[in-house]
Amino acid sequence: MNELNNIKFSKHAIKRMQQRGIKKETILFIWAEADQYIDAADGCVAQFISKSRISYLLKRRLIAPGMAGVVKGIMVISDGLTIVTLYHNCRRRSVSKFSDSNSRKHKSKFFKFTNAYQESLHV
Repeated sequence: MNELNNIKFSKHAIKRMQQRGIKKETILFIWAEADQYIDAADGCVAQFISKSRISYLLKRRLIAPGMAGVVKGIMVISDGLTIVTLYHNCRRRSVSKFSDSNSRKHKSKFFKFTNAYQESLHV
C-alpha cells in the first residue's frame, strides 16, 4: 500500500478523471488490484481488473457491489508511477448495428475509400 502514496497523476489524467467522473480512489483501487496488463504505446502499460478478479473480490467481500460496478471496464494507462490517462473500456456501438444491408453499404464504401487512399500514398 505504501507504493500507492508515490503514484502521480499527469495533467491529462486529471482532466480525463474530471471529464469521465472517475474518482482518485477508484484509480488507486484499480492500480492495487489490477490483474490484467497490456503493453500500450510509448512504453506505457494499460491495466485493469478482470471480471474473474472482480467476482473473486466480491465473494471474499473485499469490494462492495457498488464499487465492483464502478471499476468494471476502467483502463488505467501508466508509465512507471505516473498515471498518464484513463478511460472506460466499453463498446459504444454493438456489432448488430452493421447487420442491415444499408449499413454494410456504408461500411464497404468506407473501406474502399480507405484502401484507395492508402494505395495513393504508396505511389
